[in-house]
Amino acid sequence: LGEGAEITAALDEPRDVELDAAGNLYVSQHGLRHNVKVFTAAGAFLREIGVPGPVLPGPYDEQHMQHPEGMTLTPDGRLW
Repeated sequence: LGEGAEITAALDEPRDVELDAAGNLYVSQHGLRHNVKVFTAAGAFLREIGVPGPVLPGPYDEQHMQHPEGMTLTPDGRLW
């Protein structure tokens, strides 16, 4: 596998990408994961933002995203 293979193999219908000041890559996942994955500049997985899986009926859960697409990072590192 070539460079970046770890990232592409780990994604579920990626929609948008952003880079933070440290060069970390944020990728929104529109498929069944419904969250954002974060990778180092070298391509190693760092973390997921948001609970993986679709939003379920019931009380509001701020950790679930419904098909995230566009996103942006503020200069202080906040994800929107």
